[in-house]
Amino acid sequence: MEERFEKMTNVHALLGQRCPEYAKIMTQEMGKPIKQSEGEIMKCAAHIEYTIAHTKHFLEDQMLENDGKRSFVTHDAIGPIMDIVPWNFPFWMPFKSMIPPLALGNPILLKPAPMCPLTTAAMEDLFEDAGFTDGEFQVLYIDNEMSEKVLSDKRVRGVKFTGSTRGGKEVAAIAGRNMKQGCFELGGSDPFIVLEDSDIQLAVDKGYVSRMVNNGQACINAKRFIVHEEIYERFRDALIEKIKAETKMGDPLDPEMNLGPLADQKQAATLREQVQRSLDKGAEMTYGSLEVPNDLHPGNYFGPIVLENIQPGSAADCEELFGPVFSLFKVYSSQQAIDLANNSDYGLGAAVFSGDVARAERVARKLDAGMIYINDFVQSQSNVPSGGTKDSGYGRECHFEGLVDLSNSKSIVVNP
Repeated sequence: MEERFEKMTNVHALLGQRCPEYAKIMTQEMGKPIKQSEGEIMKCAAHIEYTIAHTKHFLEDQMLENDGKRSFVTHDAIGPIMDIVPWNFPFWMPFKSMIPPLALGNPILLKPAPMCPLTTAAMEDLFEDAGFTDGEFQVLYIDNEMSEKVLSDKRVRGVKFTGSTRGGKEVAAIAGRNMKQGCFELGGSDPFIVLEDSDIQLAVDKGYVSRMVNNGQACINAKRFIVHEEIYERFRDALIEKIKAETKMGDPLDPEMNLGPLADQKQAATLREQVQRSLDKGAEMTYGSLEVPNDLHPGNYFGPIVLENIQPGSAADCEELFGPVFSLFKVYSSQQAIDLANNSDYGLGAAVFSGDVARAERVARKLDAGMIYINDFVQSQSNVPSGGTKDSGYGRECHFEGLVDLSNSKSIVVNP
């Protein structure tokens, strides 16, 4: 373990030294605003710090009470793990998923997103320069057909997948046929509940950041804003003013910009089509446009949009919209907010805002989601388990659960 930690410490140091270089590569490949790219690199460094600081404690034997016998549980590495990651956080997603199992002693076979080859190459060089040269970390530049062969190999003991629900189901089916352990963090349509006793400006400020971060292309972005009717209009109007005042869309390499282009033409076309289908079903576009400002052509830019009067079964109601679209829903009670939040195939994250924290906690306990934040937006953090339910996947990453999720939890009972 100490040798692995030494190499991880080297990765940590190199991240600090190369942060500007890596951030620029990420921004150029997928359009993330440069300040957010820099923040992503340093978040990876902090994740290594947390893992090194807590792994030994997390792996201490867990003593059990068992009829007077000495009994305990220990967690062992299982062997090579295939890690399939998406493009939207090309550094953080691999680091979040692979650093804990790597610390436990599982070799990592990383299959990166084809959209970010330069970022992946930089990461490959990073780990090699840090001393990971004994096969503990390998990047596989392979297609889906070859990925199935790798995952089916008996030497591969588990799989981690972060990405779309459709892709996750396909990988899970392969893992199931071959009896592989798996951890899947998939899509989300996260509810952002604002009750009538909320601090409206706090909810607006947090909701704006949550929807706009990473150009709105994150599974845990707030997507469905469920607002009590007593404050609905005030929340909507304040949100629109926030969007007008603070959104600066343009060249993502310009540190003054907080909204860059979507990752590629397909992402932009899909989002426009989803919004249009929602409008065709009766939704109203209160703010924004499907047209791109002339000064931003050519490009995959997509400005913020606010949708209201969203109809049940429409795209904005039941699909994941990957981009800066604020879908607003009016409700008349906390129970209706809970019902609407849970009426989704997804169950990744959720946020609840209320001036009464105890009330917010009662609401949170009734939500069918894996991560729930009160008076704040959902975040991916090293010290909080992350993962979802339903079509948002299963398994957990980060904290203790992320370390032992793909491990052999071995029970040992000593008969005196």
